[in-house]
Amino acid sequence: MMAAVKELSTCRDPDEPKSEVLRKLAKKHPSVITIIRLDDPCSVKESGKKVGSLLGNNGLNLLVNNAAIVANGSIQTNREYLPYLQTAAKASGTPGMSCNKAAVINISTVAGSMIRMPPLHTQFPVLPYAISKAGCNMLTVLAAEELKAPLEPKESVEGMLHVIGSLTEKQHGGLFDYTGETISW
Repeated sequence: MMAAVKELSTCRDPDEPKSEVLRKLAKKHPSVITIIRLDDPCSVKESGKKVGSLLGNNGLNLLVNNAAIVANGSIQTNREYLPYLQTAAKASGTPGMSCNKAAVINISTVAGSMIRMPPLHTQFPVLPYAISKAGCNMLTVLAAEELKAPLEPKESVEGMLHVIGSLTEKQHGGLFDYTGETISW
């Protein structure tokens, strides 16, 4: 049996005519859809509180950032919802995050690729959009780095003891990590 689905919907401007369908759905299903105004930090913070109360102790399994996501709104949204994602990941019983437990998905395009976009630029001169998507890609990479599972103390100490026990005169004056890899000065 599938658990109840709760959806969080965001848009650039919830008051514009194109957002009418979303507004109607949110009014009809207030416990399922929450609208966030991404350009308003107070709206993002309030939505985090509302969604947290709707989720209860279940946590949030998936946050999909799509359009207009590089602005501070998406960074703040990720931060506001991180505790709920971590709750869902922890409830799974295995460490870390994944789509099976909890994940943040940032939608990007080839326009954000520093390798693939330059040859296409003359055909598709979308400089601001490409810069935005490149920023999205950097956000994705750095957020993933920030959210990596921390090294467990036991693993670190065992690694250090192994490295210390295997040092020879050859490593004299070197700098090494807990796996024995040389760290550049």
